Amino acid sequence: MRWQLDSLERRAIDAVLQHARAGRLPASARTLGLDVDEYHALGKVLNIEHQHSEVSAQDENQLPLLPQLIALLWSHWASDLPVTRVMAGTIASACFGERHLWQDIGLSGRPEVSTLLDRHFNKLAAGNTRDLKWKRYLFLRLGESLAISDLRPPRCVNCDEFPVCFPPQAADGVLVIRSSHGQNSQST
Repeated sequence: MRWQLDSLERRAIDAVLQHARAGRLPASARTLGLDVDEYHALGKVLNIEHQHSEVSAQDENQLPLLPQLIALLWSHWASDLPVTRVMAGTIASACFGERHLWQDIGLSGRPEVSTLLDRHFNKLAAGNTRDLKWKRYLFLRLGESLAISDLRPPRCVNCDEFPVCFPPQAADGVLVIRSSHGQNSQST
């Protein structure tokens, strides 16, 4: 039986595969972060292109947190459908890009990422009560599961919005939060 992907899911999968082939995402994204056999099996069911899908063990070992991030997403699945498993790998793989998650997953903005997360991992998505950027939130949750405080996405340091996602703390321990509009607020 073949599963019909909707346009949002199809765009996300196609973009991650394309970005992996172009070198904008790590090589392991060529199989959407899944092992090759699982990727091929799910690809048949979901009609996903298998071109250039081989990933070496060396490529996989370069991202030790990728399997854990996929597992985190999968542990919060809304359904055990093949598309949800593929979305776990797709979203996790895109989290290792240098741009915003919505850009590396090929969507038009954060609301579309929210739609995918709400649809496939609604319990995890509902936990983002502070409205953090999704990549930031997913790595914080991964850090909690691995007992690593304030785990950060590995390639965010050069982003122009780094101070928005990772605001500095003042000397008195008060967190200074800068909005994207340049306004400051404080949090304890």
